[in-house]
Amino acid sequence: MGESPIYTCTAHVFTIDPKTKKTWLPASNQGIKVSFFFDKSREQYRILSIDDTAQDPTRKMPINSIMTEKMSFKKTSQKFGQWADTNSGTVYGLGFTNEAELDRFVEQFCQALDHTRRLRKQQPQPSHQVFGGGGGGSLSAEYEQPMQQQHSQSGGENSLGSSDDVERLAAQLQQANLNMQKLERENQALRAGARAPESDARVAQLEKENFMLKTRIKQLEDTVTQLDQQLKDAPALASELQRRLHEAGDLAAQLVKSTAAGGGHGKY
Repeated sequence: MGESPIYTCTAHVFTIDPKTKKTWLPASNQGIKVSFFFDKSREQYRILSIDDTAQDPTRKMPINSIMTEKMSFKKTSQKFGQWADTNSGTVYGLGFTNEAELDRFVEQFCQALDHTRRLRKQQPQPSHQVFGGGGGGSLSAEYEQPMQQQHSQSGGENSLGSSDDVERLAAQLQQANLNMQKLERENQALRAGARAPESDARVAQLEKENFMLKTRIKQLEDTVTQLDQQLKDAPALASELQRRLHEAGDLAAQLVKSTAAGGGHGKY
């Protein structure tokens, strides 16, 4: 069945410098989508993020963290929190625009953690082990500063084009759908066959590519919808412009007549 999305939010992503173990390194150039997925067949949660703006292929997926029962989330400030992934040896940090968004992420993290512990048939533990300050308190300013800088550098929306843009995006959308269907067929074929270690690795890679394609398709669909709306509004705008031009022409004609009449009386 694959992984199903459970929750999605937007945050600035950071990772701890593996050399110093102290400095936070930005893993995204702007706020990006961070999602929880649940794989029912494997009974596991995964936290995943995709950065479509990243030029370096190795930075396309800043977060790929499979949740374990030993994980915990640490809230170090009103807008920043972190967790350690012992499988990859990575410490992830998330910066949010406000505390409410961070609290919603913490709530989702705790729910997934509780479920993971129940699935592993371990003794339930308090899920809301969210700590503020503590050993990480001295890093709070360091967390906040890069988040604010990146937020201020994020650009505005791109301008939309004409019907040619709609056709181009529609073609991209169709191709993306075809690619996703191909990946899903290949994924199902691998799941139906012998599950060698290399097959598991291929399935995981296909699931990542599938998620990236779905994300891209959603972006293209939204852009096509905006372009279609602009094209629908274009005739009305053109009609209004034509009406105003006619009004301007009538006013100009009246002004010419008025001026001519005034000049004739001046001669007598």
